[in-house]
Amino acid sequence: MKKAFYTIYSILLIALILSAITLLNINKNFNSFSTSNVISHIEELSSNKYKGRLVGTEENLLAAQYIENQFINLKLLPINNSYKDYFKAHAPTKISGDPYFNIYDTSGNLVYKLTYGQDYKETFLNFKNNKFNISKNDKLNIFPDLIEINKDNKRLQLIVNEDNINFRSSFIYDSNLDMQLFISRECYNNLINYLEKNYILEVFIPYKAESINTFNVIGYIEGKDNSLPPLILTSHFDHMGEDLLNNIYPGALDNSSGSAFLIELAKYIKKLPKPNRDIIFISFNGEELGLLGSKHFVENNYKNIKNSTVINFDMIGGDYSIPITFMKGSNNLNRDFSIIQSLEFTAINDSFNYAILSGEYSDHGSFTERGIDAITLCDYDIKRIHTLDDKAEFIDRKSIERAFSIVNKNILNICYGNYKFIYKNTFILSLSLLIILIILSSLYIIRKKFHKKN
Repeated sequence: MKKAFYTIYSILLIALILSAITLLNINKNFNSFSTSNVISHIEELSSNKYKGRLVGTEENLLAAQYIENQFINLKLLPINNSYKDYFKAHAPTKISGDPYFNIYDTSGNLVYKLTYGQDYKETFLNFKNNKFNISKNDKLNIFPDLIEINKDNKRLQLIVNEDNINFRSSFIYDSNLDMQLFISRECYNNLINYLEKNYILEVFIPYKAESINTFNVIGYIEGKDNSLPPLILTSHFDHMGEDLLNNIYPGALDNSSGSAFLIELAKYIKKLPKPNRDIIFISFNGEELGLLGSKHFVENNYKNIKNSTVINFDMIGGDYSIPITFMKGSNNLNRDFSIIQSLEFTAINDSFNYAILSGEYSDHGSFTERGIDAITLCDYDIKRIHTLDDKAEFIDRKSIERAFSIVNKNILNICYGNYKFIYKNTFILSLSLLIILIILSSLYIIRKKFHKKN
């Protein structure tokens, strides 16, 4: 009897130890996402080494290579034997020469030179035409904060910016404007006076719109059933480059943060068991040129991804006091349940403040325009984006943790439905074994004391 008791006790003890080890390993994997790693990647990608990651520059390719190396190190699988997904784009390219905005009197004498970066600066919207000679004889539309010039079917806008003349807009080659500049209020007033005197304004910005080849970076984790539509996790890594004074737009929040978050998310997911479906990780290029990288991907892969779920990360780590934003497409999807509803449910359940924004403001738009269930997760902290002050020092750790908490539960639901069940049941099994061992130990002690008395 005593021998049988010890045998049962030993078996239960071994089972408890094995269950505990399994539980610890599962728990370790569930908690392996590192906010510190995310911040390290943000600091790297927003450093001066990458000079703002403008599409078409060597530094943009260097950033792409950094992300590709991370995918390779994580042993993500390439698609069609390559991590690079090439496409063509028009991008702003620096050319020789210095910027100038000069004022000439009716005799052709130079009377004033505006100061670049103080009186005027390119918005970066377009450079189909980079040089204009303007007089009051041209077609002018003058508004309180805007001077619009139409000359030889070329359009230039001069916009008063009293907040931050260093702000840069996204470059949109298909814009109906050929060039756009910010000017100061004082500059605006002076230009109106010069035009009334029939003076000539001559402006030149040494950029041109150039056709280039570039690429997205793509890797994936193979799932158990490739007949299921994939989960697609995305971000963009390009940004605004540097200006003509060599000031760098670091783009820490927009969007080194999303790229860093995607890399760490891939590392975390790679430690989990094999998912029930493929998980595709895409770092898009050309988002700041009008979502070009994501548009290319959707157009070339629509048949295989039309039923997929897409979560895009753009600006992860803004001010925590700002509610996390779920950006959805303008088109309403005819689905009983979509990813935005799932994210909303998680945010409400975990008591996170959130906001919803409709529009194609990030790469989710390329998917939603084709009826694919997609959303962008975003900390909509826009006070520094596209300026020289978007630096890693302003990244908020708590916001990164909030984003992971929300998205993690949705990834597990989509790709690891049984994994949570295993975790829960392993815990229940361990607890049950522990209770049985305690009961057996108690019975053994009571029995031993009873025999001593007799």
